Amino acid sequence: MNSTWKTRAVGAIVGVATLAAGLIVGPGVATATKATAQTTSSASAKASLSDYKNDKNLLVNYDFNDLTANATGTYTANGVTATINGKVATGTGSDNTTAAKLSSGFWLSDVKAADDNSPLKGKHAITISYDSKPEAKNNLGWSLYAARTADKPTFGQEHYIGFLDKTDGVTFERYNNNDGSRHGANVSGSSTTNWKHVDVVVTDEVTSMYIDGKLAQTTEAKAEHDLTAILGESGGIMQIGKANWGSEYFTGLIDNFKIYDCSDVAAEEALNAVTIPASVTEGFTVPVSSNGTAITWTSNNAAIAIDATGKATVTRPAADKADAKVTLTAKLGDDGATRTFTVTVPREQNDEEKAQAALESMTIDSADDMRGNFTVPTKTDNGAKIEWFVKSGDATIASKDTTNVSDGTFRTVTVKRPAAGSKAATVVLTAKATLGSSTAAKNFTVTVQPMPSDNAKDEAYVWASSPAKAWAAKRFRWLPPRATTLSTGTR
Repeated sequence: MNSTWKTRAVGAIVGVATLAAGLIVGPGVATATKATAQTTSSASAKASLSDYKNDKNLLVNYDFNDLTANATGTYTANGVTATINGKVATGTGSDNTTAAKLSSGFWLSDVKAADDNSPLKGKHAITISYDSKPEAKNNLGWSLYAARTADKPTFGQEHYIGFLDKTDGVTFERYNNNDGSRHGANVSGSSTTNWKHVDVVVTDEVTSMYIDGKLAQTTEAKAEHDLTAILGESGGIMQIGKANWGSEYFTGLIDNFKIYDCSDVAAEEALNAVTIPASVTEGFTVPVSSNGTAITWTSNNAAIAIDATGKATVTRPAADKADAKVTLTAKLGDDGATRTFTVTVPREQNDEEKAQAALESMTIDSADDMRGNFTVPTKTDNGAKIEWFVKSGDATIASKDTTNVSDGTFRTVTVKRPAAGSKAATVVLTAKATLGSSTAAKNFTVTVQPMPSDNAKDEAYVWASSPAKAWAAKRFRWLPPRATTLSTGTR
């Protein structure tokens, strides 16, 4: 059986049938969302927020120091041009340089790179960074708005990213809705009327917000939240100071507005978060891309073969062979980071080991508090035949059941409860598993509680699952004397 996991590298989306690992991955963040699989290789040091803000990868760099009050037309800085709506208004930033004073009377639209496209076209991971001092009055908070089109959004059909930056808090919305409901990868942080610095990291895996350099919130992103899916092939439109819901503007001061392409570091972080169990017996799936960068996998042993989709097929050595030691190598892009994983593929079990494993997987529900008859299986998933014997105690095992059994693969164990006021009785059952010419045995101890006193209150006994379902869970349930799933009796 092959375990199915997402091929997006949302932390460690790698595992086998009984082991799933998941991490929320972001700068300075590594929060386990499920039990973490055992990792078998080292990874590079955890990236910090500054790694996501590399000046070599600047897409937009508006420090606004060259803004001229009352200017109209367009504003260009560091190769990025925007249309001025209204007339430029300026103020003083927290660094005592010129800041943009945005409002309904001044905002920027059609922000475009030198190639006349949105700076966000084709980007999988970005960091948005700016200083803000919002005003309380007439401020709906839209410091940034980037959408698939310039059309007015429809509730439940939104395709945009944007900030609601107000005095009582700042929220970054990340929507790609198509079904009439809202399910975004949104984050929020604190805000006041004073200056603050905002950073939001948007990757295939997460959205993370930092206020004044401190992590405020991280939210896991799904495939639908990929930036390229939200903005479309063209990269959509970008505006500073206004959204397209209607007359919704940011009112206040904005300074040092920057957007970085952080796809490379995000992809490496995702690769670093991948874990593979140290031992596997079944197929699994590994990520084959992250943040627009391919991840290629190679194996040095046919015991694990990984195809182009990330599906890993596991072939166990024969029972008379040694365990296979496999080295898996993951490479990011053409010349990016490389990680190796050492994985053991255990040989197949022989019949004796399979028989013993079948027994070890068994438990009896309420074995320490038995108050009625119960069923036990006569065969296992791996084909072993199970025979049951009463080793000690007052109990009998049906040779062939006609009731309480759905397919003839269970036997009813009838126990005699001690008299009211007596001590609990102990019954020991022996299960003998046979597979081929090999056998294995295991004892099961059951504590049978005494009958209730005459004035005991009635209780309803409810059995949540059938014997077949109980066996699927490797547990055996106690049953009433007749074939019912709801019985009334006294405890």
